[in-house]
Amino acid sequence: MSTENKNTVISRCEEKERIKLEKSVETELSLPDYCSDIRKILKCTLTAGIHSATVSGDRVNVKGTAVIRLIYVGEKDRTDCCEKTVELSVSGQCGHWDAKSVLVSEAVTDYVNCRAVSQRKVSLSGSVSIICRVLCPEKSEILGCADKNIETSKDKLTEEDFICHTEKAFDMSETVALDKTQPSIGKILRQHACVSVESKKAVDDKLLVKGELTVHCVYLSDDGECKIFSLTHKMPLSQIIDLEGIDETCEIRVDCRVGQLLLCAKADSSGAGRLIDVAARVSCYICGCKKKEYEYISDCYCTRKRHTPVYASRKALLPLYSAEKKTTLRQSIQLGNVKEICDLWAGECKTSVVGTDSGAKGRIALTVCILCLDEGGIPVFKEKELEFESDIPFETDCNGIDGCLRAHIEKLNASAVREGVYEITAEAYTDIRIYGVCPINYVCELKEQTDKSSEEGPALVIYYCDGGEKLWDIAKKYSAPMDTVREENSVSNETMKTGSMLFIPCG
Repeated sequence: MSTENKNTVISRCEEKERIKLEKSVETELSLPDYCSDIRKILKCTLTAGIHSATVSGDRVNVKGTAVIRLIYVGEKDRTDCCEKTVELSVSGQCGHWDAKSVLVSEAVTDYVNCRAVSQRKVSLSGSVSIICRVLCPEKSEILGCADKNIETSKDKLTEEDFICHTEKAFDMSETVALDKTQPSIGKILRQHACVSVESKKAVDDKLLVKGELTVHCVYLSDDGECKIFSLTHKMPLSQIIDLEGIDETCEIRVDCRVGQLLLCAKADSSGAGRLIDVAARVSCYICGCKKKEYEYISDCYCTRKRHTPVYASRKALLPLYSAEKKTTLRQSIQLGNVKEICDLWAGECKTSVVGTDSGAKGRIALTVCILCLDEGGIPVFKEKELEFESDIPFETDCNGIDGCLRAHIEKLNASAVREGVYEITAEAYTDIRIYGVCPINYVCELKEQTDKSSEEGPALVIYYCDGGEKLWDIAKKYSAPMDTVREENSVSNETMKTGSMLFIPCG
């Protein structure tokens, strides 16, 4: 076989290993002196954050914190809150990965329960899962053949070719002052942050990422009324990230997560609590790829009978649809007799993609948490499950689809429609990618025959075709060169008619 063969290499970033580390949280929360007695628990939350995730030998080690926040009805039927931070440290066995593997970690709260032991003490139990995904480039080598004695049948495909990836974490901090119209901070009731990426620019192994970190803080006033107020602050994000192999022709994907968020109220020069120290740790997984069109050998044979093909199969993923965008989701809910909505936020958000006859459907299942006042002005807590669907039209002749939808809620609003009914508006950032699943059989190797002896056959065969026979199959049967068969019979069609006569040169 000729030494001029040039094989095509297609790389794909695949999840090589998924490690789930579980950590139980069992503790008691005693109210400090400045907190009022508990009359009724409204909501208990457990929010885990990751400081670091490292690999040492065959162990993965994760360190972080879990913030437990209790929201309850205190004295004079007013909203009150208290929090406690506990350290998280967990490790587990993992595989041995190469230097190009990237570890992406995320903390997920499985559950949290609480029970008032007394008016000043709460018993809490919960569980946190740390999901560690190992992402690793996997290469597929597609055989090329330059041997003139090898007849090949080729097909074309376009796939995404992985170029490079990395995981980058960085810290952001700032001191924020309240607006003059807002009262001073008594206690921080709730905090939340999300990252939005506005632009990505790749030049010479470097990536410039620009966006913003939006921090949302809900607090109780310190004027004795314990009324609920909120503050939203945007912090500019600009990072230059080294990423070998990336350039302006790459398609860049950036997945940013707020691994940790800490807000601390402090006094200004007048002694009033009108400042908030913001500290956040942002983690970004960045991946670069390019679309590559290539040919693969679907079938072949040797006209000299010196080589036999070896076949293999693989699942090709053909890009069908991709979109990153901000979208507005709306749905009406029944809340009953509510005097005022004090705060609402996004709880669990689940996403999925399912195939349809005309393309696919993207689905978002969102839990909305609502802190409100009933008709008597007493704080109550409600949860509502919302579901959203959107059609994603595209055409494909693939056997199936492989889809991924990511969504994070950047903002939630509620407006009264009529008595007891509110419209929830969610501003969401969505990233959806859909691939056509195309199983292919291809020639992965040409084996040289050890026994090259064969019986002498006729130099020419006269062949009468059945209807629908392929010219390729007939030529392959007799190991005849395709071009010679075409020239000898002056045919250009690939499919033969019934009764057609062919002269097949076999020598």
